[in-house]
Amino acid sequence: MPSRSKASILFAASAAVSIGLALPAGAAEIVSSDLVIITEDTVVTGDHYVAANRVLVRGTIDGDLFALAGQDVSIEGEVTGSVTALASEVSVSGIIGGSLRVTSPSVQISGEVSGDVVAVAFGIELVPGGQVGADLVMWAWNAGSHGSVSEDVEGSQRRLELSGDVTGNVRVSADRLSIVDDLRVGGDLTYRSNNGAVGIDLVDADGVVVQQTPMKPNIRVRALALAAKILVSIVLAAMALVVSSVWPERSERAMAGLEAAPFRSFLTGAAVVLSPVLVLGVAVSVLAFAPSSTALPLIAALIPLLFAVMGIVLVASLFAGMPAVAWIGARLKKQTTVAGAVAIGSAVVAILWLIPVVGWIIALLVLAAGMGGWLSTFRRQEVSPAS
Repeated sequence: MPSRSKASILFAASAAVSIGLALPAGAAEIVSSDLVIITEDTVVTGDHYVAANRVLVRGTIDGDLFALAGQDVSIEGEVTGSVTALASEVSVSGIIGGSLRVTSPSVQISGEVSGDVVAVAFGIELVPGGQVGADLVMWAWNAGSHGSVSEDVEGSQRRLELSGDVTGNVRVSADRLSIVDDLRVGGDLTYRSNNGAVGIDLVDADGVVVQQTPMKPNIRVRALALAAKILVSIVLAAMALVVSSVWPERSERAMAGLEAAPFRSFLTGAAVVLSPVLVLGVAVSVLAFAPSSTALPLIAALIPLLFAVMGIVLVASLFAGMPAVAWIGARLKKQTTVAGAVAIGSAVVAILWLIPVVGWIIALLVLAAGMGGWLSTFRRQEVSPAS
């Protein structure tokens, strides 16, 4: 398997819990193997639940298919029911009698899906000759619908290419919409975008063709976001005051450590704050070079580690900024207590946080510097007896 596909397993694995929720207590057949293949002359009666590296359906499943695959799920034969799939790659060149629910970096439909298709993908394509018997709903970075859709085409995409036949309406949100060949629409074509569609003259629609501009955030939503920021600022300031009162000596050492080496404290704290990203990067690198057969076991080990690191950082973030805000407050008002410095610094940071974009940069700087200040107290404790 190409390294790109192995790395992209993380995308499918992030939604694996959905398969677990979908499994009934009385599942007809559950299969776990490196390769699961339904051969051409095989008919599987009842629902089929599969966890494997590869899943190939060349025969017939007389029921539903639920598949979690590290590499790919390929429907070349027939599934009389619906298909729910989470995999690095999903392709349908055969027949699905029900609906298709899929999460995958890559989805291609060249066969027939009698029901609707709901897909979350990086790239998805309904190729010429492919058929969808109901709605085609796509959330994707790159998407293309070039076959036949019996009802509506909906969803949100970064880039969307359209051609073929849509019996119902087209209602999409796309940064770039291109009509690459003749497109027949039985209803309206409505697209929400800042950019005009390319090839719009190739559309033959019974209804209207309308471009709408993207909606700006509702003023109520912006007000709620502002209120949430203020509430979080109050909670974090209260946490900082509590911590400085409960551990006054350690708080003063954290401030002193930040004062003595602000740049080193910031770098140390930034490494801790960014540790979930570092763990994720290591996981992707390991998966990129690991054999395909070890992909799923590695994911099973790495995902709990990633969530554990994220949890630790999140909890530590509740009080990590205390040394930084206290340091800011002490510089603004000399001869003040730690609690007073915390109150002043928290107020200043809270006001700065309300500034769009800049506020988040300030918050991250304060968090990293404060985390480094706390870590400096451990170094100072270790070296003090020797001195």
